[in-house]
Amino acid sequence: MTAPISAVESQRLDPQIGTLLNLALCHERERRVATAWVELTQVETLAARAGQTERAAFAADRAKALERELPRLTLVVRDPAAAGLRIELDATTLGSDAW
Repeated sequence: MTAPISAVESQRLDPQIGTLLNLALCHERERRVATAWVELTQVETLAARAGQTERAAFAADRAKALERELPRLTLVVRDPAAAGLRIELDATTLGSDAW
């Protein structure tokens, strides 16, 4: 007998809008607000493209409800031309257009 696959692994192996939505709702219940918000905005976009208007609207409503709880960080870049300046977020380098 094989072990059950987690929802995260299921989404990685076979990405589906419904699985992503369920992950987002789980993350919201776990109070992983930023993760849930990102996933909900992805669901909104994917569902809209797929013509799933009710699912897109639901995801948009949930994402909007979470916006006020999102953690915020403001960085002020005083000299964007400074040699070697690099901003990373979760091991991803942000391009200068993002700051």
